[in-house]
Amino acid sequence: MKHNIGTIEVLNVNNIILLKENSSLRYKGPKYTGLKKSIVNKGVLSPIDVGRLNGKDHAANGNRRTSICREVGIKDIRAIVHNVKNEDELCELFMELTLNTQQIGAVQLTDMYLNGMSSKYLNLSIRKSIQTLNDIYGTNTKSNAVLRRMVNINKSPRSYVVALEKLIDYVDTDEVKTTEFAKKTLYWMLNVQLSAWDITNCIKACCPIELLVNSINNKEEIVDDWWVNV
Repeated sequence: MKHNIGTIEVLNVNNIILLKENSSLRYKGPKYTGLKKSIVNKGVLSPIDVGRLNGKDHAANGNRRTSICREVGIKDIRAIVHNVKNEDELCELFMELTLNTQQIGAVQLTDMYLNGMSSKYLNLSIRKSIQTLNDIYGTNTKSNAVLRRMVNINKSPRSYVVALEKLIDYVDTDEVKTTEFAKKTLYWMLNVQLSAWDITNCIKACCPIELLVNSINNKEEIVDDWWVNV
C-alpha cells in the first residue's frame, strides 16, 4: 500500500463499519473494560483510523473505540480517513496500524484468520502452524474446525504443533510420523488430556514411550502421578 497520510474528519460512529475479520476476543476482558472506563471518563482522546472504500468508512485502527462509543451513546468521533481501493488494502491498513501499536496475541491472530483475514498478514509462526494443520487434515474445512476449537479454549495452534514436533523427536517411530497419528494426538490433546503442554512435560519427565503412545491410541488420560506405577 502506498503512503496514505489521510485527512481528519468527524464521523458518526453508527456509520462506521467494523472490520469483520477482527477477533471477537478483542472486545472483552480487562483491557476492553479499562478502555471503556477511560472513554466514559475522558472521551476518545485520539483519532481512530478508517479506510474509505467505495464511499463507506471501515474502521481500521479504532474498532474497539468505535464499538464502545456506540455502547455508551457517543455519536461522533474524530477519524483519520484513508482512501483504499479494495478490501485487501483495508486489511493491510488495519495490520500496519495495529501490529506496531498494540500486541495482538497468537489466539487473536488465529481468530482473525478464521474470520477471513489473509494468512499473509499473520506472523510467520502462526502461518507455519496453520499450514501444518492443513497438511495433517488435508482440507481447510477440517483444519479450520480444529483451529476454531483452539481459539474457543484460548490456546495458540503453535503450542499444539510444538507438542507434535517434540513427540516425533522423542518417540521416533514410523507410526508417530504419520498424519493419522497426528490427528489422534491432536484429538487427545484437545479432548482427553486437555493440554498441549502435557506432552512436553511428559517428555521432560522421561515418560515411558509405551505409556505415552498407548494413552494417545486408546484416548486415555495420563494422570499426574503416572511415575508411581512405572
